[in-house]
Amino acid sequence: KKKLGSDASWEAICDSGKMRGAQPKFNHILSRTFLRPRDVIQFLNEALYTAKSRDEEPLIFINEDINGARSSYSDYLKQELDDEVKAHWKEWDEALAACSKSETITFTKDIFTKNYRKMKSKENKLSAEQALEMLYRFSIIGYETRLGQGGSGWAFRYINSAAKWDPSASRFKVHLGLKEYAQLKEERA
Repeated sequence: KKKLGSDASWEAICDSGKMRGAQPKFNHILSRTFLRPRDVIQFLNEALYTAKSRDEEPLIFINEDINGARSSYSDYLKQELDDEVKAHWKEWDEALAACSKSETITFTKDIFTKNYRKMKSKENKLSAEQALEMLYRFSIIGYETRLGQGGSGWAFRYINSAAKWDPSASRFKVHLGLKEYAQLKEERA
């Protein structure tokens, strides 16, 4: 095994190509994690596994490696969330399935409520509103928020722990790390 020297940098192990939308590869990775070191390491390990399958030297990450890592990383993130969420809410899969049924990474409260009512089991005691709040609490979803100067953004608890739940929110976004697991598509602007 070859080790990187002390002068190693991200640029030395990654090509200069940008991901879709001119996003740097590392930002693409970070946007799919909860910014925890273990999540970033797991994503990089998945990308390394993909890169090694090309059997090329020098081994550097290309877009296909990053894209190829997303599905297995998404499965990993779902398992991590199972460990964290099921202790508080055993039926959380039903809420994720309701998000998934929307087919897009963003959805409205009305669509979620309609889907959740169809997915909800008798054992699940949470209303659609309570389910959304729990999904937000665990950063599975974020809600659309208005920014200054007329723009909008997404409030996710893992990014800003001071951002409280907004019961009046009407548009939501599933965390990008779950996109592949939930089989969601991103809307094109």
